[in-house]
Amino acid sequence: MNKIKSSLVLVIVCSCCLIHSCQASILGFGTTSLRVGSGGQYVVNLQTVLNNFEGDQLVVDGSFGLKTKLAVQAFQSKENLVPDGVVGNMTKQVLTTIQNGNVSNSLSLQSLTPSSAPVGTSVTIYGSGFSSTDKIMFEGSPVTVSSISTSPVAEDSISFNVPNSIGANCQGSVVCPMYARLVTPGIYSLSVVDANGVTSNTLQFTVTGTALFSQPTACVPIPITYISSGIPQTTTGLPILEVTSPTTGTTYHQGDTITITWSNCGTYSGNVGIMLVGEGQNQGQNITLASNIPITSLGYQYTIPVNYTPPPYSMRPDIVGPSGQYTVLISDGRVGDSNADQGSSGTFTILPQ
Repeated sequence: MNKIKSSLVLVIVCSCCLIHSCQASILGFGTTSLRVGSGGQYVVNLQTVLNNFEGDQLVVDGSFGLKTKLAVQAFQSKENLVPDGVVGNMTKQVLTTIQNGNVSNSLSLQSLTPSSAPVGTSVTIYGSGFSSTDKIMFEGSPVTVSSISTSPVAEDSISFNVPNSIGANCQGSVVCPMYARLVTPGIYSLSVVDANGVTSNTLQFTVTGTALFSQPTACVPIPITYISSGIPQTTTGLPILEVTSPTTGTTYHQGDTITITWSNCGTYSGNVGIMLVGEGQNQGQNITLASNIPITSLGYQYTIPVNYTPPPYSMRPDIVGPSGQYTVLISDGRVGDSNADQGSSGTFTILPQ
């Protein structure tokens, strides 16, 4: 009987030893954050990777409890991540990276073309293991795939356009803003995630500028009316801040992305604020979309939320997501300055999804 027990223990130990070196594919962690209370196969994968690669001795039961949280926090601290015990996008990327050197036929990124460029530029990622259902993660936030090519004899490729803004990258219990973060010059991480939640290794991409939008038209003087000695007078001058889109009569649906553009014909080079202003029956439904946006960027992209909770002072607390008629108001940051300027778009309509 003792010999049988010893043999069983030996088999189990040897099997566990082989997992590290013979793992056939990268274990994925899903598309949602894992935390205390989570359960299922992705937690099993998490516990398995922590045991195999970090030397932890967790019970692989698919239940995210206190011991799993402590193991995650220790891993995050070692990898210079926020040690909040929550497995979000950045933690998943590192957990995937440590597996990449121990598997074959894995989802793998090799190179970028170009490796640095301004916002709006088309970028192609080359590697292996890509499929039509893959997602590109830009600093932990998904971006739209513009094209993908796979080949059994050549490198796979997947392309995207450098976004103007990305979703808030929040971890743990941190409260995230509803609006997106503007992409500014700097270094950003890129990875690819497949339909099973398996994440590739990461590459770095450098954003060199925010030239997504260009001056839509030449700065042409327009008629300006003013009062002199009680008598209306007309002259011409340059529009300092003019909203060029969205235009009057345009219709959007909740979930759509509005491209907001403006021209800047003045000398002001600071920041602007952007607000969605309710018109008609929607008066009082004003939503701040962004602030401190460089006026020189000449544009901003805003995704209309489907589930939107109005502020407590809203005149219509029953509304679910912006709907009805709106304009976009853009104001420069010179509060109290007689030279301050603002511009409004044409009236457009937002319909339910």
